[in-house]
Amino acid sequence: MIKSGLDKGSDDVVSCFLRRRTVKLVVLTHILVAGIR
Repeated sequence: MIKSGLDKGSDDVVSCFLRRRTVKLVVLTHILVAGIR
């Protein structure tokens, strides 16, 4: 029970980190596209 709880917590951290990274990549892509235009 405790181990699964810890796993869930780490999953939340990982998903949050990935979400932040994805947002950063999207913003950078938009800036690059705007620069090319």
